[in-house]
Amino acid sequence: MIFQHLSKLLTRRGEQVVTADLNADAGSTRDPLRYRPEIDGLRAIAVLCVVAFHAFPAWVPGGFVGVDVFFVISGFLITSILIKQHQASRFSFADFYSRRARRILPALCLVLLACLAFGAIALLPDEFANLGRHMAAAAAFAANISFWQESGYFAPASEFQPLLHLWSLGIEEQFYLVWPLVLYFAWRRKYNLLYIVTCLTAASFAASLVLTRMDATAAFYFPLSRFWELGLGCALAILASASHGRPMLSARVSRYSPVIGVALIGLSMILFDPKTPFPGFAALLPTLGALAILIPGEDSWFRSRILASRPMVFIGLISYPLYLWHWPILSFEVILHSGLPHPIYRIAAVLLSLAFATLTYQYLELPIRHRRSTFVGIGLAVSVAVIGIVGIGVVVHRGLPSRFPPAVSAMRQAPREDDHCRDSVSIKTEFNYCKRNSPAKPEIVILGDSQAQGVYEGIASTLEGKHSMLLLARGGCPPGINVAPSPAVYESDDRRQVCNNTWTSFVDYIRQTHPALVVLVGDGERFFMPLPDDVDLREVDNRPQAFNTALSALVADLERYTKVAYVLEIPTFETPPACFLRPVKLPGSTCSKSISRRALVASRASYKQSVLNIRDQHPNLAIVDPIPSLCGANACSQTSHGGAVLYSDKMHLSPTGGRRMAQNSGLASLVDRVADRASAVRR
Repeated sequence: MIFQHLSKLLTRRGEQVVTADLNADAGSTRDPLRYRPEIDGLRAIAVLCVVAFHAFPAWVPGGFVGVDVFFVISGFLITSILIKQHQASRFSFADFYSRRARRILPALCLVLLACLAFGAIALLPDEFANLGRHMAAAAAFAANISFWQESGYFAPASEFQPLLHLWSLGIEEQFYLVWPLVLYFAWRRKYNLLYIVTCLTAASFAASLVLTRMDATAAFYFPLSRFWELGLGCALAILASASHGRPMLSARVSRYSPVIGVALIGLSMILFDPKTPFPGFAALLPTLGALAILIPGEDSWFRSRILASRPMVFIGLISYPLYLWHWPILSFEVILHSGLPHPIYRIAAVLLSLAFATLTYQYLELPIRHRRSTFVGIGLAVSVAVIGIVGIGVVVHRGLPSRFPPAVSAMRQAPREDDHCRDSVSIKTEFNYCKRNSPAKPEIVILGDSQAQGVYEGIASTLEGKHSMLLLARGGCPPGINVAPSPAVYESDDRRQVCNNTWTSFVDYIRQTHPALVVLVGDGERFFMPLPDDVDLREVDNRPQAFNTALSALVADLERYTKVAYVLEIPTFETPPACFLRPVKLPGSTCSKSISRRALVASRASYKQSVLNIRDQHPNLAIVDPIPSLCGANACSQTSHGGAVLYSDKMHLSPTGGRRMAQNSGLASLVDRVADRASAVRR
C-alpha cells in the first residue's frame, strides 16, 4: 500500500515536471512537446533489462541491450527538443548544457560521492586507486575511453569495478558535445537534416560492423561505433517533426508496433549473451525494437494499459538514478564477498537500489530540475569537476595505503615493465612484462606468463644484483611452443595463436643472446583442469597431450642455446588475500586463507607427472617445486607465520612470497650456481 501510494504520488508529480520541462525546452506552449507516458514505460523496460542482467546474468543473458534502448530514446527526445527550440528561435547552447547539467549531474555527483565514501572504508589501496581513476574519468564523461584503454588481460573482472556502468553515460555526453553543433549549423544553413543524420548514422553503423569484427572491445566502448544508435532516435525525431502531427503509420500498424518493439527487445534479452559479437548487426534488434515503440501513433490498449501503466511510468521516471545506483551496490557486494554472493544478497541489492533511486529522484532530481537558473548548471559542473579532482588525488596517493597495516602495501607487485627495457630487446611480437636489473647482456632470463614476475622479483631481491637478469613474459600464455587447439585454456583460439607467436619470439631471443640459464614459469596446470560446463567438447580432450608436446618442444628448442629450469605451478586459492585483509565483508562470507597441501598435491598429480615425463626426455631439465617452500606440512597459507602476505591475489606471489619461494625452494641457489659456473667458463 505504501509503495502504491508513493508510486502514484511520484508518478503524478513526475509527469507534471516532465510536461513542464518539455514545454519549457520547446520554448513555446502553443506547440508543446506532448508528454508520452509510454516512453517512460520503454525506459522502464530498458533499465529493468540492465538491472536483471547485472543481478542475475544467467537468467537474462542479453539484458545488456537495455543500454542500447536508452541510446535510441535519448537521441529521439533530445533531437525532438532541439528541433522545437529551433522552430521557436529559442535555442541557446548555454541553456542546452545547463539543462543537461541539471538532468545528469545531481544524481551522478551523489553516486560518485557515495562510492568514494564507501570505497575509503572497504577497498584496498590498489582497488581504491582504480576507483579514483574511474571517478575522474566519469567526472570528465570519458569513462568509456578509460575502460577501453584498461581492457585486456590485466583489467579487473567487470563485477569488481563499481563504476563500470558509467561507460554509457560517457557515450551519450560525447554525442551531445557534437550533435547540437551539427544541428545548429545545419538549421542555420537550411541543410536537409534527415540526409545529414542518415549519412552520419550509416557511417557510424559501418564503423560498428568493422570494429566488431576486428576489435570487439573497441567497438563496444568507442563513441563513433555507438553514435548510430542515438542517430536512429535522431532520425525518427526529424521524421516525426516533418509529419506535423500526421500519423506516420496506418492505424492497424500503429496499434501493433509497440507489441512488435517489445517482442524484439525481449528476443534480444533471450537470444544474446556476453559472447554475442556486439554491437554490430546484433544491436539492430533492440534498437529497432525501441524505434517501433517510439514511433508516434494512435493510442492502443498495449500503449495505455501496459507501457503507460503507473508501475511502468514510475520505474521509467526513476530509471536514471536506478541505473546509477544498482551497479555500484551489486559490485560492492561482489567485492565484499570476494565472489558472486548468494541470490538473496542480489535481490536485496536491487531493492536497495530501487529505494535509493526513489529518494534521489524525489529529494534531489526534482527540486534541482525546478531551478532553471544557468548558475545552477554552472554550480553542478564545478561540483563534478571537484569530484574528479578528488579522484585524481586518490590515484596520485596510490589509493591511500596508510589506511591499512604495512603488510597490505607490501603485497603489492612492482610495475610490470622497467624504463627502456623494451628498447633493449629485439622482440617484435607483443608481450607485457619486461624487467631487467642490469643493462649488461642477461645471464639469467625468466620466461613465462603473469606468474613469472613474482619469481623474477624473488630471485632478484635474493641475489641483490649479483647476476644480470631479464624478465620477459606475456600474461595468459603459459610456457609452450606451437600449442595445439586446447579448449578453455586460452580466452580464444586467436589468443592461442598469439601466445604461440610470442613464445616463438622468446626462443629467437634466447638463440641470439645465449644466456646461462632460462627459467620457465607459468600456469601449466590449466591444461589438466576439468572443463567448464559451457564448453562443448565434441572430440577427445587432448589438452594434456597438447601441454606435453608443446612444453617438450619448447625445452628442446631452448636447450640448444642454454640450460633450462622449469618452475611447477604456484599454489592457487579460491579467494585472494584481499578477502581476509578487507575490514568489511558481507555476512556469511568465507575466505580460503589456507588450503590442504595433500588436496593440492593430489589435484596436480597428472600435471606434475607430465612434467616429470618431459624431464625423462630431457635429462638436463631442472625442475623446481614451489609447494614445499610455500606450504607447511599440512596446509598452504596465503600468509607466513609472522603475518607477511605471500600472495598479491589468488595465484600470483607478492614480493615477500617470491623471495620466500626463491630462497626456500633452492631456485635462487640454482640460478647463482649456474651463472657462476658460466662466468668461470668464460674467464
